[in-house]
Amino acid sequence: MILKQLPRMLAISAVMGMSVPAHADELQDLKRNVQELENYIIDNAQAIVDAGEDRAALQKEIQQLREEKQQLKATVDKLVTRLDQLTQALEKSTALTKAYANTKASQAEQAAKAYAKAHANTKVIAYATGNGPMDGTDVGQITSRVLRFTKAKTHTKIRINYTDNLSTKGHVKACRWEIRVDGRSCPNQALVYDDYAHRFEQTYSTRTVVGYCSGVAAGSHTIGIWVSTTPGYSGDCDTGWSNSTWVIEVIEVN
Repeated sequence: MILKQLPRMLAISAVMGMSVPAHADELQDLKRNVQELENYIIDNAQAIVDAGEDRAALQKEIQQLREEKQQLKATVDKLVTRLDQLTQALEKSTALTKAYANTKASQAEQAAKAYAKAHANTKVIAYATGNGPMDGTDVGQITSRVLRFTKAKTHTKIRINYTDNLSTKGHVKACRWEIRVDGRSCPNQALVYDDYAHRFEQTYSTRTVVGYCSGVAAGSHTIGIWVSTTPGYSGDCDTGWSNSTWVIEVIEVN
C-alpha cells in the first residue's frame, strides 16, 4: 500500500519544493520496512490466522460466560425470592406458635388461679385408714373406725368422707350408718346413710359417703361411725368384709 502511494508522495514533495534525492535514503528505509513487514506477515501468517481463530473462540467463550452469568443471576434471584417467602412463612409460624403458647400459658395460669381460689380455704386436716376388721355390730359404735382431729376455726365447716364395705342381710331388712362427731349427731343435720336388703339377699359392697357438718367448735374432736337399723326396719348389719380398706377423712372448709 505504501508503494502504491509513493508516486503521490513524490508529487506532493515536488509541489512543496522538496528535492527527491533528499529523500532517497528515507525511501530506501521505507522499502526495507515494507519488505520486512511483508516477510513477517508471510512467516507468521498461520500464527495470525490462529490468533484470529483464538480470538473468535475467546469471544464465543466470553459470550457463553455472559449467558451463564445471566442464568445464574436468574437462579439466584429465584432463590432469594424463595428464601424471602420461607422467611415470611417462618415468621408467621413463629408468631402463631408464640400466640398459641401465650394463650395456653394464660389458660393454665387462669386455671391455676381458679383452683387456688377454690381451694384457698380448704384444708385436709386429718385422716384414718385401715384394712378391716369385719364388724358385725347391729346397734352401736364401730370401735375400729375412729378419727381424731383438731379443728382450727369455729366458724368453718368440716367435710367428712367415709369409705367402707357395708352390708345388710335378710328379707326386707335395712341398716343405717351414721357419722358422728364426739359421739353426737352433727348439729345442722345428721349424717346418716341406709342400706336395704330385699328377698334374703346379702351383698358386700364398698361404698363412699360424704357429708358436711357445721357448728363444731375449734379444738380437738373425734369422728366415729355408729350403726343401727333404719327406723321401721330390723336388720343384720355388717361393716367391713374380707379386710377391705376403709378410710375416714376430714376437711375444714369455709
